[in-house]
Amino acid sequence: MLKQIAAFPGVLEMLPGGGEQDFFGKEIWQQLRAVDADGWVMPDAAALAGAKACRQVLDASPIDPQRMLYVAGQAPATPVGLVLDGAGKGGKIRILASARGDGRVPWATGIPAGVPVWYLPAEHGSLADHAPSFPALLELLQSGYSSRLPQTPPVALRGIEEHFELPDEELTMFPDDKELASAALGAFRHKAESTEKHRVRVSVSHGNLRYARHPVAVGHYQGDTIISAEDYLDRVLDGRLRVRHRLGLYPGQADTAEVFLNPQGKPGGAIVVGLGKAGELTPGKLSSSFARAVLMYSAAVAECELYPVEGTGQGRRSATLTTLLIGTGAGGLSVPDSVSAILRGVAQANRVLVESRYGDRVLIDEVEFLELYEDLAIQIARSIAAIGAEGDLADQFAFEDRIVDVPGGRQRVTFAEAPGWWRRLQILADDDGALRFSALTDRARAEVSLQPTQRALVDRFVEQSITRTATDRQLSTTLFELLLPNRLKEQTPDRQHLVLVLNEDAARYPWELLQDRERPLAVEAGIVRQLETEVFREKINLTARKTALVVGDPPSDQIELPGAQKEARMVAETLAGHEYKVTSRIGREADADAVIKALFADGYRVLHLAGHGVYDQVVAAHRQFCDDCGTVHQCPGHRVTGMVLGTGLFLTPTEIGQMRQVPELVFINCCHLGRIEGFETRHKLAANLATQLIRMGVRAVVAAGWAVDDEAASVFAREFYQQMLSGAMFGQAVLTARRRIYEEYPEVNTWGAYQCYGDPDFALVSREGTVEPTSQCKTFYAATEVVSELRNIASDAYSVSTDEVEGLLKQVRLIEERLPAPWLEMASVRSALGRAYGQLDDFEPAIRHYRAVLAADPADFPVKSIEQLANLQIRWGTALLRSEAKPVGDQPKPADLIDEGRRQLELLLQLGVTVERLSLMGSACKRAAMVSTEDERNSALAAMIDYYRQAHELARKQTGSVDPYPLLNWLVGLQLADLRNKSRKAKAALGAWLGEVEKVADERDDREPDFWNGVVRTECLLVRHLAAGDLADHRQEIIDGYLGVFRRGATPKELRSVVEHLEFLIALLDGEAQQPLRSVLSEVRDQIVSPLK
Repeated sequence: MLKQIAAFPGVLEMLPGGGEQDFFGKEIWQQLRAVDADGWVMPDAAALAGAKACRQVLDASPIDPQRMLYVAGQAPATPVGLVLDGAGKGGKIRILASARGDGRVPWATGIPAGVPVWYLPAEHGSLADHAPSFPALLELLQSGYSSRLPQTPPVALRGIEEHFELPDEELTMFPDDKELASAALGAFRHKAESTEKHRVRVSVSHGNLRYARHPVAVGHYQGDTIISAEDYLDRVLDGRLRVRHRLGLYPGQADTAEVFLNPQGKPGGAIVVGLGKAGELTPGKLSSSFARAVLMYSAAVAECELYPVEGTGQGRRSATLTTLLIGTGAGGLSVPDSVSAILRGVAQANRVLVESRYGDRVLIDEVEFLELYEDLAIQIARSIAAIGAEGDLADQFAFEDRIVDVPGGRQRVTFAEAPGWWRRLQILADDDGALRFSALTDRARAEVSLQPTQRALVDRFVEQSITRTATDRQLSTTLFELLLPNRLKEQTPDRQHLVLVLNEDAARYPWELLQDRERPLAVEAGIVRQLETEVFREKINLTARKTALVVGDPPSDQIELPGAQKEARMVAETLAGHEYKVTSRIGREADADAVIKALFADGYRVLHLAGHGVYDQVVAAHRQFCDDCGTVHQCPGHRVTGMVLGTGLFLTPTEIGQMRQVPELVFINCCHLGRIEGFETRHKLAANLATQLIRMGVRAVVAAGWAVDDEAASVFAREFYQQMLSGAMFGQAVLTARRRIYEEYPEVNTWGAYQCYGDPDFALVSREGTVEPTSQCKTFYAATEVVSELRNIASDAYSVSTDEVEGLLKQVRLIEERLPAPWLEMASVRSALGRAYGQLDDFEPAIRHYRAVLAADPADFPVKSIEQLANLQIRWGTALLRSEAKPVGDQPKPADLIDEGRRQLELLLQLGVTVERLSLMGSACKRAAMVSTEDERNSALAAMIDYYRQAHELARKQTGSVDPYPLLNWLVGLQLADLRNKSRKAKAALGAWLGEVEKVADERDDREPDFWNGVVRTECLLVRHLAAGDLADHRQEIIDGYLGVFRRGATPKELRSVVEHLEFLIALLDGEAQQPLRSVLSEVRDQIVSPLK
C-alpha cells in the first residue's frame, strides 16, 4: 500500500519544507529506514526531485491578499517536527506536535503571509463539514468578511508547551465507514458522547450594577482611566483595581485581563478585559480577549477553596459571571456583535477547559448580561434570541426568554448616548500633505481625505488665525469649511463631545478654533486631543500626594511678563486653597538654578509653567564658564524647544523626563499677549511640548497654542483648576473654562488657544462621592420625557451614596422649576415628581405632588400613588414626632399626617386586600407604637402583629412560599410582646419560621439581589439572638452583617428603615429589665450609622 501511495501524484509535494530536515533529499529517508527498517518504503529520487521543483514553483507564485482568505482549523495536536534519538536499529523516532494547527497543517507554515485569517473550531478534514460554521463561511464567500469567527488564534491555557510529543491515538479495532473516511481526510474520529453536552445558562437583567448576581466582567481600553462601572467595582473591592492600575499591572492591551475575586460579597468580584486601543476593537478581538479573561477567572475559581464543589467527592466547581455590554458606544460595536463575541469567547473558554481536561475542575455554567437601560436590555435579549435561532451557538447555551428586572434600572423615551460620552475622531496628516479623517467610534466607519493641493491654502489661513488674538468668526468659519470633509460637516449640528486622535503633523492645526453657525465647536461641546503615538515610557511612577510646582516668568534677557507672574500666583493660591503643598518659583525667585533644583526636589502631581517659550530655536555656539572646574568651555550650537529659564537656558521635556515621578497634569502657558516674538511657531511649540510630555506618561497637558489675552488667560486657568480640584473630569473642566472666557471675553480668541491633551475622564480628585455638576436643565419636548427622566432619578437613588442625594434633589427641583404650567396639571408628571422626591426622602414636596395627583383631571394615575402618599405621610409624621420639633408655618401636625395616612390605607383595603397594603398598615402601626404612650403602645403593637400576620398568610396562600418582610415583622412583634409581657408564646413560631425565611431570602438574593433580600439574614440573626437572650454575644456579627449589605448599595430610605427598625426595638423594650438589650441595640445602631455619616 505504501508503494502505491508513494507513487501517487501530489503526495510527495505535500511533504513539509523549511524545517531542520530536508524531506526532499534521500539522506533523511535513509536515516529513518536505518532506525526502523520494517515497513519503510524509500521514495524514488527522481520523484522527490520533481516534488521539490513543484513546491518551489508554488512557493514562488504571487499571492493577492485582496483576493484570498484563509480559514484555519483547530486541533489539540498537529505534527510539526521529527526527532531521531540515536542512529541505526537502537534509535527511536519521535514526532513533535503543537496545539497551534488543525491536526494536519501547522498555522506557522500553512497560513500565507499577509492573507486575512479566520479560525474555525474544527479539524483539518472537518473544515468544510462543520455545520455551525456554515453561516460564517457563507459570509466569507459573499462579502469577504465575517464577525462570526475570530480572527485571532484561540486562547490556550497557560502552561501548555509550544512543542510536545505527539500522543498516540486510540485505534478502533473494527472501524466503520465514517471512521475510515475521517482518518483518510484528517478529521477527528468523534466517539459517541455518553453524557449530554454542557450548556451554559444565559440570562438578561435590567437594573443597576449593584445588584449583579456574579463577578462582573467589564472592558478597559488601553490608556483609559478607571471610571463608571470600573470605579464602582473598585470601591466595592476596597480599591484593588486602582492599586493594580497604579502599579502598571492593569489590563488595557488586547488579550490581557485581570481577575479580582470577592467570593463572599456582592457582587462576587470583577473581571477586567483588556480591549486594546479605542477604535481598533473588532468582534474577533473581543471574542479572543473575553475568552482569555474567562479562562483566567475559571482558573481562579478552581483554585479558590471558598467556591463550593458540585455534588460529592471530587466534583468540579461552577464558574458564573455577569457581564456588561462591552465594545459598544466608544468601541463602535453593535449590540448583536458585542453579545455574539462575548458568548463565543465563553464557548471558546469552555472548549479549552474541556480539551485540556481542566473542565473536570471547573466550567462556565452561567452568564448574566446586565444593562442599566431597558431599551438596550431588550436589544440584548433579541440578540440572544437570534443567536439561539441560528443554531451556531444554540447547542452550547440555554437561553432564558424573559428579562429579569432588578432595582435601579433606567428607561428613556428616545435613544441617546449616555451623557458625557466622547466620540473619537482620528485625524492623520500624511507625508504628501493629505489629511485623513476616520470616525473611530462610529459603527459605520468611513474614511475621507483632504486633497494635498489644498494644504498651501489651508496653511495660509492657519497662519492668519494664530498671529492675531482678536476673534475672527469669518476666519474660523473658513477654516471649518476648508479643513473638514463635507460628510463630517453634516454631523456637527449633533454637538457631541470629541476626542481628536492626532498624529504629530495633524496636531499643529488649530482644531479648537473651528466654527460653524453661531458658536465655535469647542464652546458648544467638549474637544480634547490625544496623540497617535507608539512611544511611551514603559514604567510610569506617579505621586498620589497633593504636591505642585508653579513656575512664573523666570528672569531672562527677554521682556518681563507681569501677566505670567499674576497667573502663576493665582494658580499657586488656588492649589494651596485645596490643601496642595505648593512650591512656587515666580519672577526673580525663578532663576534657572532655583527652578531646576525645585523640579528634582520632590515629586509633583501638578506642574504649571507660565513664561517665555521657544520652538526649535537655534542656540548659537558660545563660551560658558563652568562652576565645577573653574574654566571656560566652548559650547556647540544646537536647537532647543522649551520654556526660557534665562539667557541661553531652557526647561525642556528632557529635564521633565528625568523626574522620577512624572506629573499627572502639566499646564503650559508660554504665550502671553504682546510679550513674545515669532508667532508663527507658537502652535508648534504647544504641540511639540505636549507630544513629549504625553510620551513620558503625563496624564493631561494643557498648552496655549498662540498669544493669549492676559486677563482671559488668568480666568481660564482659575476656572480650569477650580473645576479639576472640585472633582470635575478633564474634558468637562476644559469645556467649562472655555465657555466662561468665551462669554466674558468674546472679543478675543483665547478660548480657542488652549490645546488640551489627555483622557477626557481623567480626574485629579477621586470620583467617589461626587455628582456631575448640572449647569443647565435638559430641554424637554414632551411630558413623557419629563416622566422618564424623573423615574430614572428615582431609580438612581438606589445606587448613589448619601452624599450624592443632594445633587439628585437639585436636579429634581430644577426640572420642577422649568416645567410648563399645563404639564404640572398632568397626573403622570405629578406622580413622577412625588416618586422622585419620596425616594430621596424629601417628604414635603413628595406629599404635595402626590396630593395633587388625587385632584388631577383626568385621574389617569396608578393606585400605587395613593399607597405611596399614605406611607410617606405616616413616615413624615413619625419623624416629626420623634424630632419633637414644632410645626413651621403651614406644616401639618404630625398626628394629622399619621391619621390621614392610615385612613387612606384603610380605604384601599376596602377596595382590595393585598400583601402590600396589609404590610403598609403593619408599618403604620409599628411607627405608631414607637411614638405612643404605654396603653396606646400595647394596642398599636397588637395591631401591628395582626396586620403583618395577615400579610404573611396571604402571601403564603398566593405564592405557596413565604414573604420574608411581613413574616419577620410578625415574628419580631410576637417576640416584643413576649418580652414586654414576660411570656414565651413566640418561641414555637420562631423555631418553625426563621429557617424557612433565611432559605427563601438567600434564594431570592441569588436570583434577584437587592437590599431587602440581602438584609434578611442579618434581621433573622438579630431576632434569633433576641429570643435566645444572648444578643450581646453576637453584636459584632450583626453589625458586620448590616454593613456588608450597606456596601452593596442602599437608598436613604432603605438605610433609614433599618435604623428605624432598630430604634423601634429600643423604644418597645422600655422596661427596666430590658435595659441590657436596649444598650446592645443602641450600640448596633450607632456602629452602623457612624460609617454612613
